[in-house]
Amino acid sequence: TVKDSIKLSLTNAEQTVCLGEPIESVTVTSANGSIMSTTDVASYGLAVSGTSVSGTPTFIGTKTVVYTVYDPNRVCASKKDTVRITVNDTVKLDFVNEHLANQTICLGEEIDTIAFTFANATVEVSTLPQGLTFDSESNLIYGAPTAADTINYTITATSNNGCTDYDKTIEGMIIVNDTVKLSATNLDQLAFCLGNEMDTVVITAENADVTVTGLPAGVTYDPATLTISGSPVAADTVTYTITATSNATPSCGVKTLTGVLMVSDTVTLSATGLAQTAICLGEPIADVVISATNATVTVDTLPAGVTFNNETNTISGTPESAGTFAYVIKATSVNGCTEKTINDTIVVNDTVKLTVADELTLDQTVCKGTEIDTIFFTVANATLSIDGTLPAGLTFANGKLYGAPTEMNTT
Repeated sequence: TVKDSIKLSLTNAEQTVCLGEPIESVTVTSANGSIMSTTDVASYGLAVSGTSVSGTPTFIGTKTVVYTVYDPNRVCASKKDTVRITVNDTVKLDFVNEHLANQTICLGEEIDTIAFTFANATVEVSTLPQGLTFDSESNLIYGAPTAADTINYTITATSNNGCTDYDKTIEGMIIVNDTVKLSATNLDQLAFCLGNEMDTVVITAENADVTVTGLPAGVTYDPATLTISGSPVAADTVTYTITATSNATPSCGVKTLTGVLMVSDTVTLSATGLAQTAICLGEPIADVVISATNATVTVDTLPAGVTFNNETNTISGTPESAGTFAYVIKATSVNGCTEKTINDTIVVNDTVKLTVADELTLDQTVCKGTEIDTIFFTVANATLSIDGTLPAGLTFANGKLYGAPTEMNTT
């Protein structure tokens, strides 16, 4: 008796799938014998249904299933074939600390190092801004960004075993808030006079809310225009502070500027004894007493004989000549404020002058009815008059005494 030989064939005997994917059904076909397998495919996550093997593998790696077809009568030789299934693991990619994926920092600060793990893949990190570094050996992102920005970054893991349907991307965001910037013009004003408007302080601030403290009465801060202006109401040296507080969350700090307003008092000037218009030559003037504050006093163009004492702030003396003398009292501010002046006049009247053309004519003896020698008078700074009653026949007029006495008399 001649028996036919053993037959054995397998479909889809060599397969590679990704973890979680089902295999293509393996069909075992035999003839002239009985099929036998010593492999427990259920432990692989597979199931046998008749002469077919199917299912979704639960292992990673390569597993084999050996099928044997043998002759129950042990006449013909048995035949073997092998099913080989390779299961590749899918891509793994995760942050080590999920809460560090998204960060908000201030410019100039180091980020908290971002670490991630991956498997079964090659990894690429999207372009990072200047200052941040990706270390491919340690899988770390670290550094300090050099510009304020919102940075969206991605980490992409691409399968290195053909399971590209399972490529994975994780994302994060780093917000870099800019630091506080603060500057101001006209910060210190050291030569400032009471009653004047100060030069406006113009503040420039970025990434911050601005407050101003320590301003004197009369000076205000306008937050809408970021300006300080006004007119101080009292003389004083005032130090004020401009504070810029970060408006970012978390805060990126505080910056301050300090300014000084040196408000100087104005000049005051007064004097007693002014307007002396009836001084006679040779007589002293009444003392002119000057009062001045916040100033040095000078006096210009006094008449000869009259002087100014800068220790007592007094004008005194005796004019040496008659005339009208205008002079100026000047108070010059010791701190640059507006000077003050007083213009005054001293009028020095000359004394009376009376002369006779010929003094021999003052004493005369004449006969009644005889003309006297005319007496000629010259007068200055005065009105000429005769005291008493002239003898009959004599006349005084136009500075002359003349005529013929009609009576005997001694006058």
